[in-house]
Amino acid sequence: KVQKEGEGAGIGLSITQQLVVLMGGEVGVQSQLGVGTEFWFELPHHASDAVEVLAEPQVTSARPESDGTRFRVLCIDDNPVNLRLITQILAKRPNIEVITAPTPGLGIQIALAQKPDLILLDINMPGMDGYQVLDVLKTYSRTKNIPIVAVTANAIPRDIEKGGTVGLDAYLTKPLDVRTFLETVDKYLAAPVT
Repeated sequence: KVQKEGEGAGIGLSITQQLVVLMGGEVGVQSQLGVGTEFWFELPHHASDAVEVLAEPQVTSARPESDGTRFRVLCIDDNPVNLRLITQILAKRPNIEVITAPTPGLGIQIALAQKPDLILLDINMPGMDGYQVLDVLKTYSRTKNIPIVAVTANAIPRDIEKGGTVGLDAYLTKPLDVRTFLETVDKYLAAPVT
């Protein structure tokens, strides 16, 4: 018998299912009492094109709305699937330009160089977590007033509470509720960055 020291939040399978479905696949499970449980997924052959490794920042340009207002959103996340998913969701907002950064260091460099209107920040990243990135960005006058929204799998209540006390403007958990995500993005893009 295997003993676990702790349990996860239970959202990993939900995230996996959402990503697999977005790529046109399906997830299945087979379980037998006393033997174990086996999870599987199938993807169509072309699905491998949907996940690309992002070595450099990727910019998704969209046509501006009729009034010409454009917004730049920086997404810092070490998972290329998450970056692609957020880019696809934000494609629903044609006046938003999405810049992605697959490492915390690159995200900080882009934020300082381009001063985006909003930063979407993963919390669990190797080398430097999202809270450390937040601390760095808040020390520079160029980036300290940019709204920063956590987009993370850390869904435990104490993590959510911590997010509200360290200077994050909002804290969204994965799997994302797309409506809430877009409402949050719209809210922070409506307020001018000083």
